[in-house]
Amino acid sequence: MLFDWCGKNLIERELITPGRLNENAFIESFNSRLRDDRLNEHVFFDLGDAKEKIEGCRNTDNELHPYSSLGMRSPKEFVENWQKTLSA
Repeated sequence: MLFDWCGKNLIERELITPGRLNENAFIESFNSRLRDDRLNEHVFFDLGDAKEKIEGCRNTDNELHPYSSLGMRSPKEFVENWQKTLSA
């Protein structure tokens, strides 16, 4: 279905070689974390339920969860502080 849509919209697709995850390590790492940290924690009853639960996780990660790379601030806090710095 995705391949058909790409073809109809003249979008070139590029696949990684099976067993060569290092060809796209960033997305493979993201997919692994999403699956382990989020998707395996929930049972999804339909697409709407999946969208709602994943959006809730996204909001929690962006608004509440502190990250060491952001000085133990959430992305929301980091952006708010960054914007204050720009306007000062």
